[in-house]
Amino acid sequence: MRFFCISIYIVIMMLSIAVQGQSLHYSQFFSSPLHLNPALTGVIDSHWRFTNNIRTQGMYFGDPLNTTSVSYDQSVNLYKTKLGLGVLYSYDNAAGPSLPTHKIYASGSSMVQVSERSYIGAGLQVGWVMRSLQYGNFSFPEQYDRETGGFNSLLPTSENFLREFANYPDVNLGALWNYQGEGYLLSTGLAMYHVNGAKDYFLNDNKPLRVRSNWHGSIKVKLNEQLYLLPQSYYTFHNKASEFLIGSNVGMNLKSVNQDFRSISAGIYIRDGIKREFESMIFLLGLNYRNWTAISSFDVDISGLKTTNIFTNAFELTLIYQRPLALLKKTTIPCIRY
Repeated sequence: MRFFCISIYIVIMMLSIAVQGQSLHYSQFFSSPLHLNPALTGVIDSHWRFTNNIRTQGMYFGDPLNTTSVSYDQSVNLYKTKLGLGVLYSYDNAAGPSLPTHKIYASGSSMVQVSERSYIGAGLQVGWVMRSLQYGNFSFPEQYDRETGGFNSLLPTSENFLREFANYPDVNLGALWNYQGEGYLLSTGLAMYHVNGAKDYFLNDNKPLRVRSNWHGSIKVKLNEQLYLLPQSYYTFHNKASEFLIGSNVGMNLKSVNQDFRSISAGIYIRDGIKREFESMIFLLGLNYRNWTAISSFDVDISGLKTTNIFTNAFELTLIYQRPLALLKKTTIPCIRY
């Protein structure tokens, strides 16, 4: 059974490579579970989890592109069903400093055991998106200042802007399947975003926002008492744009050496498909100290576009805190013996 599940996972990853494209998201997609799939809400081996993700791209320029998110989720046991509840907030100016976006979501999930080793789950996210277009950061031909030889955004312009804000509700759905084998854990899921057909346009356009979909998969294999291997992959597509990541982490458990430093990991990932040039290579380093996990990664441009390689390089940092489970399993009541 172990060989069969691993084979299925490898086949799915190879099929996904055949698809190509691009879509913005965290390179550490696995470190932002509520962004990755609503069904991952509360799927943790702890009572609750706090996650902070930071991404900056083009840090050598005056206005780098930044993405920041904060999330909280926890697990609740109800009979034989495991429920997950969480909230997610994110700020993003990856489309440019003139188009900042704020998002806030309430997230819920449910995991059900369907066999001795298999679990399936479903998730729902409902939120509100706030986007603004800051026209003061733009310059138009009429604003060319002949005295200075440059553009002055304070000069008047005859441009007629219809909207400055685009606020709308947003609904996301997800599904998850986990299989716990002998010495390995297989996980795969699907998610769909903007399923409510929201409109996100600054012009008078009645077309709804199209659904974005993604697939993700991972398999954690225990090599021995200290070492483990964690291959992971991610594919997303929206309209005619899509993106694919694949790579693996190698980790070492440190509990036998130090109870505070629990594990350390390193990984290498590649972004993009086979039918076009690779976009970037991602180097990752992670450390687990007590209940804290810190993961840093750096995107290195390998696309061959030498004029933009500095701009496409990116740095990410993730901090995760997990509150351990504190279930009272046995109660001792003191009494006086006569």
